[in-house]
Amino acid sequence: MPPQRPAATAAEAERSFPTEEEQTSVAKQPPLLARRSFIIGLVTLLGMAAIGAGAWVAYTYWQASQTPSSGTSQPQESPVENITPIPSGTPEASPTAPIPEISATPEPVPAEVETDTDHDGLTDREEELYGTNKYATDTDADGLTDRDETKVFGTEPTNPDTDGDSFQDGAEVLNGYNPKGSGRIKEVPQQP
Repeated sequence: MPPQRPAATAAEAERSFPTEEEQTSVAKQPPLLARRSFIIGLVTLLGMAAIGAGAWVAYTYWQASQTPSSGTSQPQESPVENITPIPSGTPEASPTAPIPEISATPEPVPAEVETDTDHDGLTDREEELYGTNKYATDTDADGLTDRDETKVFGTEPTNPDTDGDSFQDGAEVLNGYNPKGSGRIKEVPQQP
């Protein structure tokens, strides 16, 4: 037979369970928001976030000051030098002046870059030709870009309802109807 454990005394039995005071002291702990360590941690976190936001704003301003204000740089014009006129009479040849060589083949002239300010597919020159706004992709605000109206569907880019049926050109195309007249679009034109 195993040895028997002596019965606990009444005092020992009372000490094995928490007293009412011990039970209420656990329940009386302050809530999480009232704890000092939580508040210190929260203030530290907010301070770090404020420092990070300030650094980001400073970096953004610094970056903006480093880049040119316009996307393309314009060539600088050199000032015109003072040129003294040659006195009338017979010009005298200077023996030390070099004679420039003339090439038989002309140098290629760089092509003028066509700009498209609003990036709608029409150059600014074409926008002027069609009477559209070079700063708006859809001058008449009908849902079709100026390029689609002029080069794909053949509608008027300055009139939101080309066929006058009270439906805007963009809504008609979106629903499969012909924006230039009655009926449906048989085949949507492919963009070049």
